[in-house]
Amino acid sequence: MGLILQGEGRSFVVRRLVMVVAVIGVALGAGVCLGQPFTFSAIASTVAVVGHGNARRAEDLRPIAKCYAAGLFIAVVVSVGGHLCGLHPLLGPSLGSAVVAMTALGRIHPPTACIPLAVIATARTGTAELGLRWLIFGSFAYFCLGLLAVLVRPVGACTTAPKGRIEPK
Repeated sequence: MGLILQGEGRSFVVRRLVMVVAVIGVALGAGVCLGQPFTFSAIASTVAVVGHGNARRAEDLRPIAKCYAAGLFIAVVVSVGGHLCGLHPLLGPSLGSAVVAMTALGRIHPPTACIPLAVIATARTGTAELGLRWLIFGSFAYFCLGLLAVLVRPVGACTTAPKGRIEPK
């Protein structure tokens, strides 16, 4: 415990622990809801990058959100397209991961390469069900990013203005 707290206040470590438990818990819920083992890998990796990354990345999650949006787009197109063409259920997502990893998305935020593996179709999965699963994953992913943004915000970053409005300092 001494190594973890070295150079960091205990409250910072407690806040980081709460962040990890809250966001990973929601991401795990997405995995259980979708019945997919890889669903929370991108989100868990993002929590690690933000939690251990530099302060600039933690303060502004917009680049990560943009990477997620592009990664989701690529994943859905490749996943649904591969499903419609009759590709092996793992081939489409694997190609999607390779595409994401080799583009700027993989350089800007490497966990984005996990997104295409979040939802794997089976032979019995219909196209509408596959689309619904991607919608559920995207909703969970952006909820987790929003939760992460709230939890990494510095303590005291907002003040209460007159009439109960909350404004940034």
